[in-house]
Amino acid sequence: MNQYQDDLRKVLEDAGSRLAEDTLRTGFDETIRKLLIAGKVQKPLDYMLTGKSLEVRCQVTMEQMGLTVREGRTMMEDLIVLVPQGAEPTYPLVVEVKSGKDPSPDKQALRELDDWVFDLSGEDLIRKMQHPGDASVGLFTHGMFTWRPHHPSPHKGVFIYNGPTYVPFEQRSPNWLGYNEEAFAKKRGFCVMALCTLINFADRVKNGAVQLDALWKLIHDTEGVLPPPK
Repeated sequence: MNQYQDDLRKVLEDAGSRLAEDTLRTGFDETIRKLLIAGKVQKPLDYMLTGKSLEVRCQVTMEQMGLTVREGRTMMEDLIVLVPQGAEPTYPLVVEVKSGKDPSPDKQALRELDDWVFDLSGEDLIRKMQHPGDASVGLFTHGMFTWRPHHPSPHKGVFIYNGPTYVPFEQRSPNWLGYNEEAFAKKRGFCVMALCTLINFADRVKNGAVQLDALWKLIHDTEGVLPPPK
């Protein structure tokens, strides 16, 4: 543990009297991530995770499957998952991670994800008709040739939810996403999954029961709730 204690001590010393919040938070998060990966932290039971610890749990879980995960933009999306080499579709994932005392997230949480997908996919350029010339495609529709714009940088929205917190996974309802929230997710093409589903799929990828490319495609094909693996 001395190595990790030294890391934490160095972060605190570097912050000094300046109380550099961003520097402190970045260094602390990275050290905690190292501790989690090394199995040196007795973290809370997964069903209790909230906030930053939940976000780190999701990031580490995806990285251990072999995915490349980056932190999202400041005050915006939580995570960005890059496309694995040779995988299809070739759209990165925009990931929002939430927890709550209710069985289902509310629609406002899903709307936040919609904002991040909208922005990263370049939909604002499409709506303003400022997309590049190669961002549109000609199609034959009912015998007529029409132009339909494509997003310059399409992304897939993924929402990971842990709730109701403090209720063990096995005691939670299998039909947990609210009707209106599920309708919204389907309309936007979002893949919504419970934390336990992510963990279960990760275990199967690590032991070879599920191929990462197959899971990647399944996530992209899912509009609404991603069912747990059978």
